[in-house]
Amino acid sequence: MTRILVIEDEKRVLENILELLNAEGFETCGACDGEQGFQKILTEHPDLILCDVRMPRLDGLGLLARISKIQDVAHIPFIFLTALSERADLRVAMELGADDYIPKPFGRKELLDAISRRLQKHDGLIQSVKRKTVLENAWMAWRMPIEIESALTNTLNFVQTIEAQVSEESSLALAVQGLRSSAHQLAHAVQNYSLWLRLRFHSRESVPGPELLSGTQRVKSMIEEMALASAWQSHRRDDLQLSVDEATVGVSLPVVQRIVEELLTHAFSHTMQGDKVNLQGRLNIRRNTYTLEVTYTQSYGGEELPSVFGGDDEEKMLHYGLSLAVVKELAGTFAGQFTILRDEDGKICYQVVFPMKLEE
Repeated sequence: MTRILVIEDEKRVLENILELLNAEGFETCGACDGEQGFQKILTEHPDLILCDVRMPRLDGLGLLARISKIQDVAHIPFIFLTALSERADLRVAMELGADDYIPKPFGRKELLDAISRRLQKHDGLIQSVKRKTVLENAWMAWRMPIEIESALTNTLNFVQTIEAQVSEESSLALAVQGLRSSAHQLAHAVQNYSLWLRLRFHSRESVPGPELLSGTQRVKSMIEEMALASAWQSHRRDDLQLSVDEATVGVSLPVVQRIVEELLTHAFSHTMQGDKVNLQGRLNIRRNTYTLEVTYTQSYGGEELPSVFGGDDEEKMLHYGLSLAVVKELAGTFAGQFTILRDEDGKICYQVVFPMKLEE
């Protein structure tokens, strides 16, 4: 509800204006002089101020000059209520930043029209600033991965140059290997961020790339191959447990591969060597769905997952990492569902359910 502050030293006039505005559905507050009005502005943060020019203690011009220096309240639309004898003050008022004035005496329509004009103009300015801010933020969001990828390419080139000059027995060899591994991890995170942006803010049809090619796939061998590759890259081959049903799903091959990779990478990063990570693929003919589940008991990583989390809250999903945010968006793009489950023993299960295509 729009809140209007009326500052007027004539009690009868103040009461009449407040009554009129209340009848029109506005939330109102009043003040009988500039000093009291100043305190109300700071505490009430009104959406619009109606203020008399000539008042005791602090007049309207002095009040406007004072609040124009305070960033938090300087933007509030300010309309003067002025008598004919005070017209000479209006030039000063406009120079100080007043938005409008209403000559006394005024009628109901004149007052409401002035308020409506000021509020509409103010809302338009706010929306304009918001649009500009959104565009600037969007440009930065899309530009940042490009800048980072360029820097990473240079970094990896330097690493390659150093590797060519350092023997495997050198004390620098391990540091160079760690640098290369960190660069690849960062590159993967940047790729996830770029993919998440495309999925989150564009329709499926407008997003280029192989991730979203339509089609149906037999998934058993592909899931097992991707799972083994992810485990090998994480040096966790012996920790991976596989149990995958064969099925034909209505999801593109790159999507299923990416989901398996992200789920396992996230699981391996939150467990230690020797901790088992279980990947299952389950066919449910009755429901016409195929369910991927990655289950593990978290060893470290810090995040407190709820007992059941469907991923509808984007802010919470991002808190658990870009990998899971990407999985959620990829699943949703193909009418799938992504859920995180946790039991009292700390066992965590990432569950992705896809629509299935039955074989003829």
